[in-house]
Amino acid sequence: MSNMGPSGLSPGIIFSFKELYRRVQEAFRQNNIEFAHRNVTIYFPPEVQSLVGSPGTPQAKAMTAAAGAAAAGVMAAEQEQAK
Repeated sequence: MSNMGPSGLSPGIIFSFKELYRRVQEAFRQNNIEFAHRNVTIYFPPEVQSLVGSPGTPQAKAMTAAAGAAAAGVMAAEQEQAK
């Protein structure tokens, strides 16, 4: 049996990375240094673009909003996990 997680890294290594990241964030906060805000760009591959429709249409706007909401949910979960 292996102690490797889904990422292929051991839990101890993952913890070390998270702790390092937490310490860097704390040092930045103490020195009033802010990380750049995350930017999400949604790219629909050609085979999906035909399902989404032309840019600006209600269907395309709804699909883009749904994809953006899903990305925001993933980012929020990552931030919560990093705490």
